Amino acid sequence: MCVFRSGGTRVEISMGISMMIMKQRKHLRGLTLIELVIAMAIFSILMVSAAQTFTSGILSFKMNTATERDVESISTLMNQMAKEIRTSTIADYTGSSTGAKVTNPSSLTYYDYSQGKCVRYTSSSGNLTTAGIIRRQEKMVPTTTFTTIATDCSSAFGAAIDVTPADTRLNLVVNESIPGKVGGAQITFTLNSSTKPVQIRSFVSSRD
Repeated sequence: MCVFRSGGTRVEISMGISMMIMKQRKHLRGLTLIELVIAMAIFSILMVSAAQTFTSGILSFKMNTATERDVESISTLMNQMAKEIRTSTIADYTGSSTGAKVTNPSSLTYYDYSQGKCVRYTSSSGNLTTAGIIRRQEKMVPTTTFTTIATDCSSAFGAAIDVTPADTRLNLVVNESIPGKVGGAQITFTLNSSTKPVQIRSFVSSRD
């Protein structure tokens, strides 16, 4: 209630209006220190959780990408081996022999007639069946015969080249090359990736 009096412009504000203003000011008050600390703590927890989820997603993406790249590399190598063995005689291998069949040789050597060269595969672990890096060596031999291949492809190879990622196993079942009969090999690559083992298998017949 406003009251005007002659002799001045004094305005008297009623008690009701004063209480209303005080209530409005109470509703407009800021956050207390405790409320601010609690809000910051909740925000920090949410941000840490979001950051962990994001980081986990990035790491998973990187591992999957690396595995896909390694599998592609091994697939390319297998295709190359299959193509070469089709025009080759298996010259030398060591492993568990059962008749004319050798399983899991520790090394594999064959002579590719189409390219006139000997090719040898070994592993950094010392055995193809033990996880390691598969290595390839080559040796040019323009001409050879079935009876002299083992000798011609026995030594003087070039430098070994790493052709697979680490933790790769090359399991083989080799059918011995016999004159007049078709040999061959069942090739199985196993990659012990960071996510789960990946296995690629192929069977190819050799020239003889």
